Amino acid sequence: MNNIFQIFYELDRPLEKFPIFLQSIELWKDYVGKKGGTYKLYLRSDCERIIDDSKYKQFYYSLPLWSKLEFMRYVIVELTGGLYVDLDIHPINYDIFYKLQQEEEYIFGLWDNSSNIPIKYASNTIEWSNSFVGFRDNSLITGFIEYAMKQHERMNLMPTYDKWRVRKMKRGVGVDAFKKYFKHYKLNTELLSSIKDFACKSWTKRSNRDLLYNVKI
Repeated sequence: MNNIFQIFYELDRPLEKFPIFLQSIELWKDYVGKKGGTYKLYLRSDCERIIDDSKYKQFYYSLPLWSKLEFMRYVIVELTGGLYVDLDIHPINYDIFYKLQQEEEYIFGLWDNSSNIPIKYASNTIEWSNSFVGFRDNSLITGFIEYAMKQHERMNLMPTYDKWRVRKMKRGVGVDAFKKYFKHYKLNTELLSSIKDFACKSWTKRSNRDLLYNVKI
């Protein structure tokens, strides 16, 4: 998990329009420079070169854009063993995060389900999120990938999800599927003192939100 990566797909605005993302990139580069490891930012072209040579190609290209972004993080974790981090997360305590990298068998993000916003304090409503995804044994993500693919295909057969597009993404390859599959894994709230999550809601302007649900883009 010493190899940290992030993903950016340009939609209606270039990366330069997201100062929080740019700061995140520089901070994680600084982190690996001081603590060891590597950093890589995968753009869409990088991701699709990977997917084109994988067994997931057909499934990936059937997904709406938002689901592509979710799914791709798992594929890269499986293939490279890296640690995925959302672009709106900054490291603030290098020593604590490094300790987690060295000692934990996995690192996942954390979410407060009661308020539906990322948490700053521990509570009994904490659940996993996929804002961080990494395993010491990266083969453990394979079972989840297979589960997520089946979930998505199952929902394709249910007309209700033609209207519930956000729910379909979350329950198929997104955060709801992730936390359900890994619900028995032990929570470690120590992560909260090592990072700041800005919880950016979308990479698109609200007027262009349909970009996220488009399969052809």
